[in-house]
Amino acid sequence: MRSQNKKVKNSSGSASSKSGTLGKNSDVDSRLLKQLSSKMGNQGLSDRLQQSSAERDLLLQFIGAQLKGIQNIQQIELDEVSQRPEWFREVAKGENGYALPDPERWKEAASLYKQAGQALCQGNVSRGKQLLEQALEKEDATRESMPKQVEERLEDKERTMTGAPVSTATEGGEICPACNQTKELKIADKIMSVRATVKNAPPIRRTRPFNWWEELEDSQEEEVDQAELETEQVQETEDKEPERESNKEHSPQEQIKDDRQ
Repeated sequence: MRSQNKKVKNSSGSASSKSGTLGKNSDVDSRLLKQLSSKMGNQGLSDRLQQSSAERDLLLQFIGAQLKGIQNIQQIELDEVSQRPEWFREVAKGENGYALPDPERWKEAASLYKQAGQALCQGNVSRGKQLLEQALEKEDATRESMPKQVEERLEDKERTMTGAPVSTATEGGEICPACNQTKELKIADKIMSVRATVKNAPPIRRTRPFNWWEELEDSQEEEVDQAELETEQVQETEDKEPERESNKEHSPQEQIKDDRQ
């Protein structure tokens, strides 16, 4: 029989660990709040926190939308893995834009979006904006590496990135009250859990294309050459006929007979 005391001990230890983490975050927030309060006053601080909270909520919604978009593109690329017969020839021939699908290419962007969301939920708006800027740059670079066969399946609205609803530029020190993590951040875990590798397409040996008109031209040229050869042979035969006649007229026997006479 399992000890109930052990369960209580584990749960209480976990709770103390979480409370310790929250305590550290609250200490940081408290120091920042005091600094801002001394510079801006209570009313100014209240207005600033409201503005930061509003920006946080907008950015969290934006991050959730970006993660959903990335997940959809990743699924398309994952589907292309099983459609190898449709694209492997273009990839093997090195056709412009065609490349091996790689659903795992979206992991880094998803991780950065998640980190940005976590920072915002902790109340660190400045850090969240910095990470969000990195996530946008990473997504843009990943889109550039997307193979043509995946891009062709995207809808028009999915082909271009959407800008952040508020500026991600920050001078630091932007904070807001902490909040619970949004459920959309869990999409990042699903994106990062995908495992899919694609074997490289073997190169296709290029063969000369069959052009029937070239063979016809070659055949016609061969016929002309053969006809010219036959004409030359006939001409040579005709030229030799007089010589043969002359030789007949002056055969050795006749020559001896003439000499005796």
